[in-house]
Amino acid sequence: MHLLEIRPSALDLESVAKRLRVLDQPDVMRLVHLIRETIRPRVAYRVCYVEERGEESVMIDGVRFSSLVLHDNLKSVGRVFPFVMTLGAAADALMDGTTSTMDKYFLGETANHALRETRRVFERQLCDKFALEKISCMTPGSLGDWPIEYQERLFALLPEVEASIGVRLTENLLMLPRRSVAGLYFPSKATFVSCQLCPRRLCDDRKAPYNDKKARRLKIDMPQRS
Repeated sequence: MHLLEIRPSALDLESVAKRLRVLDQPDVMRLVHLIRETIRPRVAYRVCYVEERGEESVMIDGVRFSSLVLHDNLKSVGRVFPFVMTLGAAADALMDGTTSTMDKYFLGETANHALRETRRVFERQLCDKFALEKISCMTPGSLGDWPIEYQERLFALLPEVEASIGVRLTENLLMLPRRSVAGLYFPSKATFVSCQLCPRRLCDDRKAPYNDKKARRLKIDMPQRS
């Protein structure tokens, strides 16, 4: 398993203030500095291989995932990169210990932004390290075809993740610390994002337009698989 620790100074946290249109700049910068001093961005990941393909499933290093979307994305891919990343437990403790509602909100938004920035840095380093031109990612819970229950299977591919970076799954399949994310990166010719298969009209986090033709082809409206 590979471990990557990212320096908080490498993350562009100031830009979150512009996105939120916060006017009290001195107070904003105080909170940004506080987050930067508190978080410890780390990533645990492995290089794994697709061992078997079923009609609507793939087996990765002995762990089977029943997902037509994943099967389609990996139809010409042999090497994948399961990962778990986190900002660390101190970020949760900071926000839990804050009594100001406004400070709590802004700290939370800055921490979320820091997690996105951590992914950006990790993606760049992953591509550089393994000579990948383009990669895409699937995170459990983003689609009915790729349900939150697959968190357990991803963690099975990274059995030492709790000892390495301190991230564990609860009985409800949530990750602790809360500012953590798990998923599967894979090489791709065209960028895939789950938004392409999600018909929700009002979504602030949408990264790509809905592709009805692709959703129908992948039977994305079918019930969830276990």
